[in-house]
Amino acid sequence: MATSYIQLATVFAILVVGASLFSVGLSGFATVQQPMDFYVRSLDFPSNILHDNPFRGTAVFVNTGNTSATFVAYDYAIYDYRGANVYRGEIKDSYVNLPISSAVNVTLQPVDLKNGTYFVKLKIDSENHFVESNETNNEFVTTIRVI
Repeated sequence: MATSYIQLATVFAILVVGASLFSVGLSGFATVQQPMDFYVRSLDFPSNILHDNPFRGTAVFVNTGNTSATFVAYDYAIYDYRGANVYRGEIKDSYVNLPISSAVNVTLQPVDLKNGTYFVKLKIDSENHFVESNETNNEFVTTIRVI
């Protein structure tokens, strides 16, 4: 009887040591996911924007991470020279899918403005739903002039 306890203890010790070695060996295969990072590469508008004539801008959003992101919110707003908001994009059209390591072109909603100088702000991941390696590069601001 004592012999079978010794044999059982020996088998158990071999299993524990084997499992430990097996798990250490597997850790070499682990991959670490790099955090995502989104940014606005560009925001372009027609060179001649006429008042009372709707125009569209185009934006390029980039995902430099190795994970796709779906339904990434973006905020599109236009401000006058005093900083007053004169336009904000509609929620239903304010999402984009960003595949792994990609750049995605988006045509923005048409806008009709009066004469003047305006500041256009575009922010990707405006609802802050994604953890990114750099949260400071999510906004892009440019100036447009309507004649």
